[in-house]
Amino acid sequence: MNDYKSVEEIDARLEQIEADQKEIYAEWGVRSFDVETQARWDDMKVEKDEQDIDMIRRRAALFGRENNSIYLADHQFILHKDHYLKHFGANSKPLTQPA
Repeated sequence: MNDYKSVEEIDARLEQIEADQKEIYAEWGVRSFDVETQARWDDMKVEKDEQDIDMIRRRAALFGRENNSIYLADHQFILHKDHYLKHFGANSKPLTQPA
């Protein structure tokens, strides 16, 4: 079952957190999270991480665990791609091979 949040839902949640932060800053003159806002922020991070892990598992089941060719394509962005290539290398199973 896919229970991912839409981009609009995530954006709305982030806007609410930012509004809470601004309210705290206006009232207290410091930038700090209150307990409820921090808890929501932590919950969003856990949810994002769970979605990332789920996507990685589904992709590995479809294309094989060592197939990273799609991530290395020129049109794909991954943070620190050059460091990834240095560490893991550019060799990968092509997408046309079954896992």
